[in-house]
Amino acid sequence: MSVVLVFDLGGSSLKSALIDTNGQILAQHRIDATFTNEKSGVFEINPEVWWKDVVTSINTLHKLDPFAFVSVQGLGLCGFTRTQVFLGPDGAVLRPAITWQDTRAELTIPTLKALLPDTHPEFEQINAFHPLARLHWLKTAEPQTVQNLATVLDPKDFIAYRLTGARHSDPISMARLLAASQPGKDGRSLMAA
Repeated sequence: MSVVLVFDLGGSSLKSALIDTNGQILAQHRIDATFTNEKSGVFEINPEVWWKDVVTSINTLHKLDPFAFVSVQGLGLCGFTRTQVFLGPDGAVLRPAITWQDTRAELTIPTLKALLPDTHPEFEQINAFHPLARLHWLKTAEPQTVQNLATVLDPKDFIAYRLTGARHSDPISMARLLAASQPGKDGRSLMAA
């Protein structure tokens, strides 16, 4: 029997399951999500909380169906987007993840846009939720974090990294950063600017 271990990291919970090749759910588990909102506009969470929940889910799924668990041959992950996890060169978490609801970058948008070529196709997409705006905010508010930054991942990619050791993402999750890294009409990318 072939089994896939799946995780859905959502805004309200982490859902996990063991699913066979016929799509039958063999075991499932759910843990309510925890987010921090210390002040207006600030929404973040330590990614280690997600990792702890994943480990708990794995242990629970193993207990629920040990036979299916040892038959796992694949991994499937999905989760909310517009959330950035910041890792250092050694893969360590540098700071809490900035989640999809966080609006702190809004105040730095005028300063950021003044640095960018306004003819770039991605220019009009820059808002408080754009990863480039959040990186600019981070560079302004926490320059030491940016100095040590090696990788920016979505939450699902962070979980995949912890499970596999590979730091990868996909073009859909990284669409805004990929668009910002492409050269515009004047040959400059927004990332370079």
